[in-house]
Amino acid sequence: MNGLYGDARNDYMKFLSYSDQPKDKQDKANKSIKSCDFGINSMAHPVPFKPVNLGDSVNSPYDDYMNAVDFQMSRSYFLTRKLPRNHPANKEATEFNEDFYEAKKVDSVWQKAFNLGPPINTEENEGALCISPDGKYIFFAACNRPDGYGSCDLYWSRRKGDEWSTPENMGPVVNSSSWDSQPSFLRMERHSILRATERAGKAVRISGKPNFSRMVHGVFL
Repeated sequence: MNGLYGDARNDYMKFLSYSDQPKDKQDKANKSIKSCDFGINSMAHPVPFKPVNLGDSVNSPYDDYMNAVDFQMSRSYFLTRKLPRNHPANKEATEFNEDFYEAKKVDSVWQKAFNLGPPINTEENEGALCISPDGKYIFFAACNRPDGYGSCDLYWSRRKGDEWSTPENMGPVVNSSSWDSQPSFLRMERHSILRATERAGKAVRISGKPNFSRMVHGVFL
């Protein structure tokens, strides 16, 4: 985080100089050394980076993050906003929930972001959204729901015109008794997604209407 990649690299090299270290820790150290090398090289050869704030139409006084756009970035911009729980006007709240917001682009200008509302957002927490390249499906994580299989599960919903269908749990083939979250599209042309989990991650292939009940070698057909 502080850019001390050289110092970190030296520490990893010193660690590896001890021959009695377990192989799994040696592998992690070697992987970290490669990350340090990448960081050193990146800092030595910086590239232009000038982010532009999207302004108060999209951003708010609250935390706004985890954005997603359609592949043409021409219709919708989705974001996650952390709001005070049950106290929308109370900025001093200590408990928060995440909700999804959408902003539409009109004549190259992003319009005021609006809460997606039900059935996507609830009084509970929704986060880690991901939208399909064609903008027709949204995937997200929700925790501690009655139909959940673990602490947090993945759900999906389909856009129908300007409305979203009632979110459905992706089922036990995708979700587990552990924490499942952070869906992300892997390949646009094959409509595959990955998600983070406390167990081994798997890819999901979606063709037409999603069918999450069949899996072959970690890929859903």
